[in-house]
Amino acid sequence: MNTRDRIFNHISKERQVTVNKIAEELGFSRQAIYKHLNILLKEDKVTKIGKPSRVFYLMKKQESSKHFQIDKKKRILLRKLLVLQ
Repeated sequence: MNTRDRIFNHISKERQVTVNKIAEELGFSRQAIYKHLNILLKEDKVTKIGKPSRVFYLMKKQESSKHFQIDKKKRILLRKLLVLQ
């Protein structure tokens, strides 16, 4: 399994995750993670919410039921919670 697949699978399992958490749990550098996340964002496989320094990456809504799905209402609520912190 390549690096991008490992990052993608980790996001899928964790539902939402920060770059620091991915780096800590998978042992990749932050720079490598950002590189692969940018590709996953361009491929429309993941999305990000929040503002630096509280940015979370989440799975994009998929047809497959095995992937986490986040609807618009949940995303708005999560953004509001992040602003309150």
